[in-house]
Amino acid sequence: YRMPDKLIVNVEIDGEFRSVELDVVRYPDHEKPFLGGYRHRLTGVEYHHATAQTRPDYRKISTKPRNSRSTQTAPTITREQQTAHDAATQMPRPGYHVSTEGDRIRIAGKYVTADEVFAHRLEKILIIQRAFQKWKHRRYIESLKKIKAEYDDWQEQDATEMDRLRAARLRSEYERRLKPKTRADFDNMYAALANWKKDKEEHINETLGGPDRKVALYGLLDKEARIVAGIGRHKTAIEETNTNKRVSQYLKKTAAPHRWRAFDGGTTLMETNATIRARQLKELYDSVTAPISTYGERMETLLLLKCTVQEHDCKLT
Repeated sequence: YRMPDKLIVNVEIDGEFRSVELDVVRYPDHEKPFLGGYRHRLTGVEYHHATAQTRPDYRKISTKPRNSRSTQTAPTITREQQTAHDAATQMPRPGYHVSTEGDRIRIAGKYVTADEVFAHRLEKILIIQRAFQKWKHRRYIESLKKIKAEYDDWQEQDATEMDRLRAARLRSEYERRLKPKTRADFDNMYAALANWKKDKEEHINETLGGPDRKVALYGLLDKEARIVAGIGRHKTAIEETNTNKRVSQYLKKTAAPHRWRAFDGGTTLMETNATIRARQLKELYDSVTAPISTYGERMETLLLLKCTVQEHDCKLT
């Protein structure tokens, strides 16, 4: 498909549709850069090409000079120098005597060849290298010692922590067996009782027989019944304690004032009629459930409870 040179479109102007002729501006053929979109790997078709409706990005030619003679030549500077003092040497000659009183005689030492200089230098280099290697290995050994000490300390701390956790776990399991509080604790106690009964029955069946076996089994059953009854009483007491604790927490929560964070980072508290009334009822509940102190205080508490209940039209059993 090739777009024609002119297009006729219908445009609404002042409520009327008019036909307007538009000229299609064509740009010279060029290879558009891929600025985003989707290209089919097999057919090469591009979808949603970013340059589909944009002009080509022409390369800007800089007007600054790029080639210069000064970039490949070094600047030259001419300077004149003059020594601070003039000096000259004078040699003895016929008719002229040069004093040798202050002269010193220099005797040349042993001649050293280039190979000897190289050997001497190599010897000193080896000494420096040995010292450096010694320092390097000593430093590495010190780092290994430090790592070993840290690892030993970590092992000791880890062993101490494991012992502490093990002792805490054993103490917790002992407390849970001795004074169970949750349903899981009672389930573990019943499971331990079942295992204990099973072991006793196997021991009785293996060691006894006849009437003695029946007597031992009856005794085991009676002991199991007493243990189950004791566990049941303890469970009932724990449930009652937990119920009282939940009621107390609920009353404490209802009697607490409303609170929110203020603009300065503090906490703002607000008392309402409902929270004040809830606090009064909580105090009344605590007085009723508290242990009996004296007869007068108990009668005063019951009278206050009666007056409070009379405010509500309900039937009490």
